[in-house]
Amino acid sequence: MIFSIRISIINICVKINMTVLLFLLLSFLSLLLILSFSLFVFNLNNL
Repeated sequence: MIFSIRISIINICVKINMTVLLFLLLSFLSLLLILSFSLFVFNLNNL
């Protein structure tokens, strides 16, 4: 009984970690996209 509870807690922690990692990755990618877009616009304005 205790063993199964421990396994379920570990599963929940792994799922939470996966969602947090996914969220961080998505935010990082969106930040990169915004940065590259702003650099692109900046270069166009300089031309």
